[in-house]
Amino acid sequence: IQSALGLAKIDVRFPLLFLNQLLLRCCFMLILFLYGLKQLTLAIPKKLFCILPCVLGSFNQIVQQSVSAELDFAIEDGVAVVNMIGDIMDVNTSHARLLGYERKEELLEKTFLETVSEVNRNRVSRDMEKAIEQEISLERTEFMMITQDGNEVAVEMSPSNLKDTYGDIMGFVFVLRD
Repeated sequence: IQSALGLAKIDVRFPLLFLNQLLLRCCFMLILFLYGLKQLTLAIPKKLFCILPCVLGSFNQIVQQSVSAELDFAIEDGVAVVNMIGDIMDVNTSHARLLGYERKEELLEKTFLETVSEVNRNRVSRDMEKAIEQEISLERTEFMMITQDGNEVAVEMSPSNLKDTYGDIMGFVFVLRD
């Protein structure tokens, strides 16, 4: 059974990812089994095979959410997703810790520029506006950010434009390292 499910290939360092991979493989084996029965006996109702894509779609969404949660803790650099007007849409746990927050949800109530030191705020704001207006990528830069307790921390930012399906900039992904 272990080799049939490919358990030897599953990375057990991340428990949720391990469980999701195991469930996904078991589900796949069940589908193959049911498909084989259908081919042999034609005894399985067609309705079952009509709902399988829906079940698998929901299952894949759960797996993706779990993988996202595992990656959130695995990535050491701070990551912030910021929309065009500067609202923080999402951050990872490392970003929150970098700025001294216990929960990343506390940062979702702020704009990105509110977390940037006053000394650097105008420059960062101009760079963001320029990137949107001229449809260019921001350059890697260093600046100071404000921690939750009001201190400042120096960070290096590697920005990427976040584009929609038409190629228009709809925000930014900032990767921050202290």
